Amino acid sequence: MNQAIENGIPTTFSFFVTLDRMRNFWFDSELADITVTHTIKYNNLKKEFTVTRSEAPGNPVVTHVFAEARKAMAEVNSLKVCELKELVKGCPYQINVKAQLEKVKLPLYLHYVFFFVSLWDFETDWYTIDFYY
Repeated sequence: MNQAIENGIPTTFSFFVTLDRMRNFWFDSELADITVTHTIKYNNLKKEFTVTRSEAPGNPVVTHVFAEARKAMAEVNSLKVCELKELVKGCPYQINVKAQLEKVKLPLYLHYVFFFVSLWDFETDWYTIDFYY
């Protein structure tokens, strides 16, 4: 995957975040369902990586160092999940996070050449944190 990125193929990670209020003897209440995307592109002429983030649309990360670009791809900072006034003190909540590598879209004729692109199908398990507000 690193080599494909360095060859100029744009790669997108999607982060899925849900926030639920847990209830006994009743259905849980979903407070938030957010999808955040990060896309990395390499400009071969300028020898620089650009990471665009949906949570900071006007502030792309531009760097010449691949390690810095990978770090920007993997981190989600200052994401507003919901307003504090929507939370009830003393109630249990659950936040879930999952990451997924978006499938690479190649022109039709290249699907026959790059059949191994299906190996890029990557998705993490849900990471869950239970907490009380």
